[in-house]
Amino acid sequence: MRFLLLMIALAVTISTARADQYKLATFNFPPYEYDVDGVAHGIAVDLVRRVMRNLGHEVDIQVLPWARALAEAESGEVAAVFTAYKTPERERYLDYSREVLIGQTVSLFARAGSPVDFSGRLHDLAGATIGVVNAMSYGPSFDAAANTGVLKYLERTSDSRTNLQQLVSQRVDLVVSNRCVALDLLNQMQATAAVQELALPVESVSSYIAFTKATDMSGLRDAFDRELRAIKADGTYDRAVADRCATPMASVAVAMADRPGPAISSPPAACATGAPDRCRAW
Repeated sequence: MRFLLLMIALAVTISTARADQYKLATFNFPPYEYDVDGVAHGIAVDLVRRVMRNLGHEVDIQVLPWARALAEAESGEVAAVFTAYKTPERERYLDYSREVLIGQTVSLFARAGSPVDFSGRLHDLAGATIGVVNAMSYGPSFDAAANTGVLKYLERTSDSRTNLQQLVSQRVDLVVSNRCVALDLLNQMQATAAVQELALPVESVSSYIAFTKATDMSGLRDAFDRELRAIKADGTYDRAVADRCATPMASVAVAMADRPGPAISSPPAACATGAPDRCRAW
């Protein structure tokens, strides 16, 4: 009996030793990720937790302002951040997964009845004041238009909800946002009647989990990719995101082939119309 108890204790010790714990960071971006009483929830949060649990790891996921989340990933204070778009600047200090975590569609929002029209060319919006979130990427075409001065009047805030509040209160002309995030927040704010989504999206963009380069996380990155591919293959991924506003990447690829040429010349736009027809609030 004593020998049996010793073996059980040894097995528990080995199992515990193998279960690494990682601190991860995300930001308030419902329905993908959001905080409720200090606990992270959302589509992407559920996916990341599932993958890490299947790998035998525990995670502490913190919801932070996006600029702070990126800074902590750069310093190595957190092991990874999500959901992150790829940009050249971020790739200096982030090691992106190869597998797409969530496909997202970026749209423009105006006040109901606004005469602003978007033809697909960001040059047409040069005179508009556009609300953006600090340190947020909106995909290569919008980022390039902002960085090269095509879009001159950008009003920066700390989060998407504040952006939409500024739109409703007539402090900005437009807000650029992930489509489903904006629709979800407007529903929460009971402001869906006050805001309209412009007909054409800016573009569709892949978002990822990205690991710090402050330490070598390549082993965890590769393991994460393998497990994410596995849950996509067995249908778990589709069930997790069904009816919850994730843009299927296959739809994005088809839509991209149907869209006209670049909205601006450098870099090429990845414009697409692959958004779902509906968005259900969480």
